[in-house]
Amino acid sequence: MESVKNAKDERVREIRNAVELMIARLESQLKTKLLTLMGEKNQLTQETSLLENLIHEVEGQLNDCGKSELIEKSGELMQMFKQDGNGVVRGNYLSVFLELSAGLPETSKYEYRVEMVHQASKDASKNIVREFASDFEVGECWGYNRFFRLDLLASEGYLDTQNDTLILKFQVRPPTFYQKCRDQQCSVGQGELSLSLSLSLSQTIYTILYGIARERNN
Repeated sequence: MESVKNAKDERVREIRNAVELMIARLESQLKTKLLTLMGEKNQLTQETSLLENLIHEVEGQLNDCGKSELIEKSGELMQMFKQDGNGVVRGNYLSVFLELSAGLPETSKYEYRVEMVHQASKDASKNIVREFASDFEVGECWGYNRFFRLDLLASEGYLDTQNDTLILKFQVRPPTFYQKCRDQQCSVGQGELSLSLSLSLSQTIYTILYGIARERNN
């Protein structure tokens, strides 16, 4: 009987050691994941703060600067607005493009409209309007190489020679209400979902660690 009892105690010790080793390994893995998640949370918080500062800065520029000054300060916008034309039409035509800078990974169709205002008369019927629909991928540009002849901009009344300015209006829209809702949900939900998921996982891991600690103490 004594040998059976000793064997039983030895077996219990082995099982206990194995369980404690497994718990220690699990705690180590959970702590590592927790640190990773906290780092991602801090990064998201910093990015949110940067975006808020950027929004305030842009709002300040919109209030303080004229339209021509904003265009001059925006390198990305200038890349989309080719004053001397693009490619084989350089020097002859004004070229205008739109770029999908962010979106879903799959190709999506968008309808877009580019309108150049007739500044000499302010008559909307004389505005130059181009409308089209294209399949955009993220980072892809669509638009018009031959939007309008450069040598006719002033004589036709579109270029304000006194202020040396053109007025271009851009409109982009998804072709269906479903796609509009999808894009809005994607845009609004991306950042919020990432932050919410990180916080939820952090709370879950805290709960697991707390439960393990209580079991070990008992």
